[in-house]
Amino acid sequence: GNPADDTLSFTGTSTANNYVFKLDSASYVTIKNLTLGSTATSTYSGKILMTWDASYDSVINCCFYNNFTTVTTGSTASSVLAINFVGNDNVFMNNTFLGAGYGIYWSGVNQGIVHNRNSILNNTFTNQTYMSIYNYYGDNVKMRNNTFTSSGSLSSGYYGIYNYYTNGDVNISSNTMNLTTTSTGTVYGINAVYCYGAPGNPAMSPKFNDNKITLTSTNSVTMYGLQVNNSAYDSVARNKIIATSTSSSTFYPLYNTYNSNCYVGYDTVVSTSSTGGCYTAALQYCVNSRAENLDITQTTGSTGYNIFYGLNYSHGSIFTNNKFRANTNTTSSTYRMEFYGCANTNGGISSNNDAMIKGSAYYHYNYFGQYTNDCIIENNTIVDTNTYTSGYIYGMYAYGATNKTYGNTRISNNKITTSSYYVNYGLYFYYGYRATVNNNIIKARSSNSDCYGMYWPNPISGNTVYNNAVSARGSYTMGLYYYQQLENFSRF
Repeated sequence: GNPADDTLSFTGTSTANNYVFKLDSASYVTIKNLTLGSTATSTYSGKILMTWDASYDSVINCCFYNNFTTVTTGSTASSVLAINFVGNDNVFMNNTFLGAGYGIYWSGVNQGIVHNRNSILNNTFTNQTYMSIYNYYGDNVKMRNNTFTSSGSLSSGYYGIYNYYTNGDVNISSNTMNLTTTSTGTVYGINAVYCYGAPGNPAMSPKFNDNKITLTSTNSVTMYGLQVNNSAYDSVARNKIIATSTSSSTFYPLYNTYNSNCYVGYDTVVSTSSTGGCYTAALQYCVNSRAENLDITQTTGSTGYNIFYGLNYSHGSIFTNNKFRANTNTTSSTYRMEFYGCANTNGGISSNNDAMIKGSAYYHYNYFGQYTNDCIIENNTIVDTNTYTSGYIYGMYAYGATNKTYGNTRISNNKITTSSYYVNYGLYFYYGYRATVNNNIIKARSSNSDCYGMYWPNPISGNTVYNNAVSARGSYTMGLYYYQQLENFSRF
């Protein structure tokens, strides 16, 4: 049927009558092929109210519309509302949600009393003023194949999907988002916090896969594409995130932080901010996790950082076969390019990664071996060109500690090529302890300043350096600078 043929409209005036349908512990109810409307311009926009243990209900091929003219963040401004909800196996499918503060607002009672196995499938959400989907204390939820469109002034911010405190087979995948803002409120495509899976059981673990998110801004704003944090055993795979700004926006297209035993793989990020910055995090404060086959391209402007946290504060984790392309356009000493290939980590592996960095910035830092212990850094390729006349390059920046806290890192079989107008360091290693640096190919060039192929001041003890091929050329050149008694050197 055609939902436009059957319209039910009601405008609530309080929480007591803020609905068209109330499913009060009702089960096996189907609402289908209807248009459900509200003429409210703020506060009350309820169409379906679900209470307590309403279960096995279906809402199919309906249109929910609202004529909001103001931004409203209260839950009563939801087309579908369920608070203190413990129902299960409900389905919303093939519906259209237009306007309102929220499209669907589902909330259980607490972490032990939740709603379960509810699904939001193949729906269209357009211009909610605050959140399209809000899910809190709901386990094994499915949100798949939905389309989200939001445009205009989002002065209070916006969330496409906000998923909070959920466990098990959470599947937020294959969604499409086109989010555009002209205001300064923070925008999130998908924001997932405290989502926990089952050890050794991928079928019962959160999945954030195959989503396509497009972020567009014409103002100075912060926008997140896909953020997952404080979670465990989650998968973030095959997502494509495109972010574009004609202003000084700051983008976080993919941001995976404070997670454990997570997998990040085969995601694509293309971010361009004309005067702003970009921060992408594959493994940032993640434990026993893996990131692989990522394709990250970031272009940043005069007032923004260009930062990729590949492997940072992520003990026991692996960062491998990733591609990073960065273009910087700033001359400020405040803003810089920073690639954390392996930093602040114990027992990590960074291998077979490919970085190509170019543009103008005061500093280009590639952190490989900074404050690391028992890490392996091998078979990586870094090509870095800094065109700023006062800009520094650190092809690989490995900074240890003044004591023996950090050590036993191996840097092997890497290819480092750096080119600059100003000071250039191919491999910069400060305070090394029991480190092995071998079989690396380093080519450093400075057209108008100091150039060091390998710069190693104040090593502590127990270091081994051999079989490296180092070429350096500048107005002042050193192939190797090692400021202490030579030890365990052979065939440099």
